[in-house]
Amino acid sequence: MSQTHPGLRWSEGDAVIVSARLVSSIQAIMASSAGYIIATSCKDIVEDQHWLTSSYILFAVPYFVYDIYAMFMCYWYKLWVKGHEVDVGPKPLGAALSSYLRREFLMVLHHVVMVTVCSLFPW
Repeated sequence: MSQTHPGLRWSEGDAVIVSARLVSSIQAIMASSAGYIIATSCKDIVEDQHWLTSSYILFAVPYFVYDIYAMFMCYWYKLWVKGHEVDVGPKPLGAALSSYLRREFLMVLHHVVMVTVCSLFPW
């Protein structure tokens, strides 16, 4: 866990956290842009159809699956950065996952529901 990126001299944990936030920011910009385009292109937002709606779902579903993993990796690396694991050794993956799911249950549930809804109802 103490590996560094040679060019940036970042720890592996820093690189994971920064890259996850960058990807999330890009996705947020794309989702907001798609929503704006759809909302402004439709006369009746409830009844009208827009090609971007079904196309964006093909991008959003894999992103939400990735984001569950990325959020866990950030959580796990933050444990190391805060020094929680220094004295007792690394937390086993199962214990870290259980702790993460308890702490971030609603966020993970949100992502799982979004994947399920988007997969079952591809608009």
